[in-house]
Amino acid sequence: MYEGVELAKTVTELRSERQRLDDERRSVADELTSTQQRLSELSDTQQRITVLESQLANTTSQVGVALIGKRVVDCLLVLIELFSLDVTAEAQRANIGSKSAISLQRGRLAQNLE
Repeated sequence: MYEGVELAKTVTELRSERQRLDDERRSVADELTSTQQRLSELSDTQQRITVLESQLANTTSQVGVALIGKRVVDCLLVLIELFSLDVTAEAQRANIGSKSAISLQRGRLAQNLE
């Protein structure tokens, strides 16, 4: 009978050990599932980050082109303004010169009439 009791005790211990191992296996399986879900979420996040980085790179290059374009336009406006001032100054000089010539001619005409 001693062997029967020992055998029953061993069977009970084995069943208990089996239950513990089954519980541990389920726990590991749950952890694995949870880890797979987190990896999937991280993968989705990484894909979104990649898309955002691409959009940011496009936006940055567009802003750079816009800033260069603005500088070019500003430079052209300055050149136009300088050219306009030069033309205006030349016109004023010509106007002053013609007035001087006219006043000199009037002075000669007045002397001739006297």
